[in-house]
Amino acid sequence: MILEKKEVLSSEEAVEKVLDIPSESLSLSGKGLEYDVGVIWKVLLYCASEKISLEQACLKLEGAPHPNTVRHRLSGLEIDTLEEEINEGIRRTIPERLFERGLKIAIDLDYIPYYGKREEDNPFLIRSQAKASTTCFFGYITAYVC
Repeated sequence: MILEKKEVLSSEEAVEKVLDIPSESLSLSGKGLEYDVGVIWKVLLYCASEKISLEQACLKLEGAPHPNTVRHRLSGLEIDTLEEEINEGIRRTIPERLFERGLKIAIDLDYIPYYGKREEDNPFLIRSQAKASTTCFFGYITAYVC
């Protein structure tokens, strides 16, 4: 599906679009399990798109597993590895023709205040100018192809 200019996806449509990422490449896979990786992946995407808890997502999605089943499938996963696999899956869905010409990209840098004890080895914590009574933040960058 190619999106027309200014078309806005609902959270359900966004989940369906991202579900196109080949789930077999994710570390969530396993043999002989009651719920396949696609179901677990859909629950996680639904949580993220709706900004709701795992419990809420499992209650709202028809045929979803119990939240503890999802947690069990996620336990022991290396987050960095999973993030790389998801990013690679997303990259594979980008049409090559997009890279044939210059792209307009909107970039957003977001600092979320962190008030806990500073962990020197946490790569997500950033020191910056004092704001909201702290100098420590989680830093996130979002890029959007216009």
